Amino acid sequence: MKTLKIPPAVVVACIVALVAGIGFFGYHAVMPQQPTADVTPGVPPWEDPKLKGKVQEGRAPNDWQPSTANAPAATH
Repeated sequence: MKTLKIPPAVVVACIVALVAGIGFFGYHAVMPQQPTADVTPGVPPWEDPKLKGKVQEGRAPNDWQPSTANAPAATH
């Protein structure tokens, strides 16, 4: 069977890239995510007066109320 000879520089480069990748993802995994909007600490977003009525990208309006137009009729 033929053995594969890998140059030591390639092995060292792969190890360095692996350690750097683990460090990058480990660092970002333990750092808390920063808020993307102007929020009041300790106040839930749906109760924050600064955010009331604003729609953030990728989110539903925070002042949404269920519509009664499409609600099923009560059959009691």
